[in-house]
Amino acid sequence: MTEFLVERDRQSLKKLKDDGDGTVFRPDVNKTQLAAQIAVLKWMNVERFFERDAEFTSYELQEEFNRMNNPTTAYELKTILGIKLSPKDTPIGFYQRLLQQMFGMNLGFDRWDAINGKRARIYKGCDVDADDRIEVLNRFLYRDMEYQQDIAL
Repeated sequence: MTEFLVERDRQSLKKLKDDGDGTVFRPDVNKTQLAAQIAVLKWMNVERFFERDAEFTSYELQEEFNRMNNPTTAYELKTILGIKLSPKDTPIGFYQRLLQQMFGMNLGFDRWDAINGKRARIYKGCDVDADDRIEVLNRFLYRDMEYQQDIAL
């Protein structure tokens, strides 16, 4: 699928360059380059939140959240994804906001449980196909594959 993104990103960049008489506004470039956004989302391991039966707590996400919660990474997340990472964020709060802004989904609250003698909220993964989006995405993929075949001919 990345072969479609590379071509799409190339065309977006060319259009920005043409519209800007050879110059581009960096924030516009960042917003249009989907391959970079997907690379960051993969680095953040966002795919795990799309497993409906997976469970998450702030405790288990804290270490990787701390890894991201520094000025340099926070700036890169804001620049590439448009997601602000605040020092006051909790791991679950940040990921909830990320999932909502990027995909229109949320982790679902499941229950309270005791972890290390403290109460913790347990969240379930997102229901990716609640609105039949998989069918729509498969249609887009099929359309893009047909388009690539037409170009090759």
